[in-house]
Amino acid sequence: MRKNKDFRLTWAVPMTRRQWRDYLKHDETSVSRLGVYEILQEHLDMCEPGPPLSFAEVGFGTCYDFAKCFRALHDRGEILYAGYDVTAQFARYARGEYPGYDFRQGDFLDLGERQYGITYTRHTFLHLDPGLWQGRLRALLDATRYLCIVCWRMSPGETESLHWSADTGYCGAWTNRYSKHDVARIVEEAGFDCEIVEFGQGKNLGVVETVYVMTRGPDAD
Repeated sequence: MRKNKDFRLTWAVPMTRRQWRDYLKHDETSVSRLGVYEILQEHLDMCEPGPPLSFAEVGFGTCYDFAKCFRALHDRGEILYAGYDVTAQFARYARGEYPGYDFRQGDFLDLGERQYGITYTRHTFLHLDPGLWQGRLRALLDATRYLCIVCWRMSPGETESLHWSADTGYCGAWTNRYSKHDVARIVEEAGFDCEIVEFGQGKNLGVVETVYVMTRGPDAD
């Protein structure tokens, strides 16, 4: 199994801002992105009036979701946003592009227990070294008091499929599909109920992505 010098990192080499934008351009109009925005707003609309819900995004990257959705929710007082990304260049970019907002260099292990009302991550687990994803998913759920949303680029399937590519255009990366049974076990053990929503990506990717909408059960410890 390949290990990076920093075992938490998912990409083999750093890329410039322009390279990242080019690499991720296909994902900007993803149907699942818009679906997540609607799901999040529906849950926020059901909340009782009060202070903003603490909200953590893990893997904010080039801040696309923040710019298109989360910033407005934060500015309206519906959420209190905190962004985490393990990649130092993304953290520097975010702080420079959006001063005054809370962007941090960190990953799932830096969230803390029950620190956030809502947590969200998109297309992160598939790129993790396969020895890490289960612990990171547990950490994400442990950090969540109410709602956790995970968007899977590689939808969990019947069996696990692991793939390392030395060259994806700009860098090397893992592209992994995990067992839906392992995911379900971790979610249940953490005390969450899970709704699975599928989004066909059409012209963008020609695949079906799944969004796991997980709410902590009332009897969870």
